This record gives sequence, C-alpha cells and structure tokens, in this order.
Amino acid sequence: MLSLPSKPWKRIRVEQQSEKQYLITFVSPLEDADKFQKIIHDDLELCLNKGDELSNAGWASKSIVLTTEDFQTFKRRLVYVCVMVESE
Repeated sequence: MLSLPSKPWKRIRVEQQSEKQYLITFVSPLEDADKFQKIIHDDLELCLNKGDELSNAGWASKSIVLTTEDFQTFKRRLVYVCVMVESE
C-alpha cells in the first residue's frame, strides 16, 4: 500500500501572559516571513473557537498572541494541524 509522506511537525512554546492571553512562539526553524504567515493562516486559525483572536504577529520574534476563553481546546486542535507544544 502506498502512503503519502507525513506533514512536517512544527514546534511551539506557549507562555500564559494573562487569564485569557497566551504568547505563542515558534521553536521550529521557519524559512521566511511568508512561511510564518502561511502557518498562522493555514494552521493556527483552524484551531480557533468562536470569539478567539490571534494578534501582534511578529516575524522578528516568531511569535503571536492568542486570546481565548478555552486554551485546552485550542491546544488539542493543534495536533490535527501537526503543531506540537513543547513542555512548559
């Protein structure tokens, strides 16, 4: 049986900044700013609940701020888009 190659996993680190805000920083190497924006659009936005928001994306720091009421659900959804959260 033939199978497709697996999608490469991306690694992130998450730091809670306030009750509802989390700083997501990419640990995996990223090629350029376009790739960074593509990951945000194609992967992270798919994991958002209604009312969640991504803001302050910064290529220089390779980070973005997530505002959510339910971080655990967001974190579980990351598995489906091949994003791994490093241990805190």
